[in-house]
Amino acid sequence: MSKKFISLMLAAVILMSCTAAFAKPKIIYTNPTGHYDHMLFKGMRDDTDEIEFPDGGECDIAYMQVRLKYYGYYTGSIDGVFGTNTRNAVVDFQRRNNLNVDGKIGANTWYALAADDSIHKSDLNFQTIRPGTKGEQVRNVQRRLRVYYAYNGSISGEYDSATTAAVKSFQQSVGLTVDGIVGEKTYNALNSNPSTYFSTSKAPRRTLYMGMRGYDVYILKLRLISLQYLPSSAVKSAPEPGDVSNGYFDLATKNALKKLQVNNGVSVTGQADAASRRYMWSTNTLVAQQADEALDPDNITEDTYVPATLQMGSHGAQVRLAQMYLIAGGYYTGVQDGVFGAKMRNAVMRLQRDKHLKVDGKIGRETWPYIRALTETQSEQVTEPGVDATSEVIIGSTKLRRGSWGTAVKALQQKLIKLGYLNEGDDDGKFGATTERAVITFQRREGLKADGIVGTETYSRIQIRLGFNR
Repeated sequence: MSKKFISLMLAAVILMSCTAAFAKPKIIYTNPTGHYDHMLFKGMRDDTDEIEFPDGGECDIAYMQVRLKYYGYYTGSIDGVFGTNTRNAVVDFQRRNNLNVDGKIGANTWYALAADDSIHKSDLNFQTIRPGTKGEQVRNVQRRLRVYYAYNGSISGEYDSATTAAVKSFQQSVGLTVDGIVGEKTYNALNSNPSTYFSTSKAPRRTLYMGMRGYDVYILKLRLISLQYLPSSAVKSAPEPGDVSNGYFDLATKNALKKLQVNNGVSVTGQADAASRRYMWSTNTLVAQQADEALDPDNITEDTYVPATLQMGSHGAQVRLAQMYLIAGGYYTGVQDGVFGAKMRNAVMRLQRDKHLKVDGKIGRETWPYIRALTETQSEQVTEPGVDATSEVIIGSTKLRRGSWGTAVKALQQKLIKLGYLNEGDDDGKFGATTERAVITFQRREGLKADGIVGTETYSRIQIRLGFNR
């Protein structure tokens, strides 16, 4: 007997036995047109479906499984349950028969399964989809690219340059060969659940930067939200169909990433490069609130102590804090970047010699109290009337920026108050968001690089505007 005959006989037996097997009363559904216009999907089962069709529809799922088995896509039992294996078989059938791939049984898929001339799984190998191709298979690719936030174009069915670029981006994000061609590996990856390749506990594979799209960008945003560098509103919990903004690397994401890099002593690029990704998914990463609190002078008390010894190679907010003290004490003239390098080590050793401590260039329990005392000593210095004691500090290699504090910052704020960029009472000696905005506004009006950092050029221009240049 032929395989087709056996399949049809099995289907007939199942249909005849369904009514007796599933005795639950059902709603009778009449369709005067005779067309199949209902939908079957994962989670449904013949014995609980409350809709009965005059043509034996109470066994729709079992019949569908028979047809999928006939065509070689389903190998499970004929149990009338639309589970994961059945859905995977439906997806495979739809893909090879150029149907809309959604894993559901609608009219087109039903008719294709019921037909005698649909494509059997053994009839052909996967057909590669290339740029220039048109049709339903391309639409399926475009739909899946949207699921992965890699494509924001129209579902046109044309394999154009935008689709090619999105395919390349997707391939790179999941670690496949980047050729812009949808071969079997790429197609299978596209039709997998994103959780197969992406997780909030795992760093993305590639460097991400502004303008990029992809599910890995979405993961990056979620990580920045969990670390408090982005607000929760940066991603939509229930985006509208076709909305792929969750996977877009925008300016807000770049700025959040730069702040994280500053706080953790990572090179400030605004990109999720290898070093940044490594620190972002490290248990030592400082969240935004922790970093702000660590650098806020109001939170520094007699008992403040760096939890771990700082030494060459250390990085992060605690290193920036130590640099701040060493700058105020005149020991360190480098950049306050949160990186413990050779220059900072030399500064620590000079302090240790002056204070008759063990000279090892490390900041531990013995050295830390002396470093903390540097700012207090600096603030008690008396200057000669009419002389700006902070000019040399600012015009030298040391720059003032957000997070800096002390007499040099207070003097800067007083100058900005005189120029009308700050209000009376804003000279608190803390270089915070208000002072940074004032500096940026001044820099923009003066045609300078608006980075909020007061170096030689910015400070000199401030002096000129005040009527003198020291």
